Amino acid sequence: MQTASHFVYNGGLFSADKLMVAYVNTLDNNCCVEDLNGTPVLIDNIEDFKQKVQSKHHEVMNELHEEYKKHSA
Repeated sequence: MQTASHFVYNGGLFSADKLMVAYVNTLDNNCCVEDLNGTPVLIDNIEDFKQKVQSKHHEVMNELHEEYKKHSA
């Protein structure tokens, strides 16, 4: 389910894993972030990017939790 956390933003491919969730909180507008392919991508609206990362991360974690409940019951 690792690729489920991947998303595209400003032409870059990112993973909404727990490290990115923490990292995105240290960023300011108009900064570059390295995507999964090693390409620097300009993030001009950090709040929008942060919301996308957090939303995708929550979506994946909720799906994993539901799968876990099915198999542990």
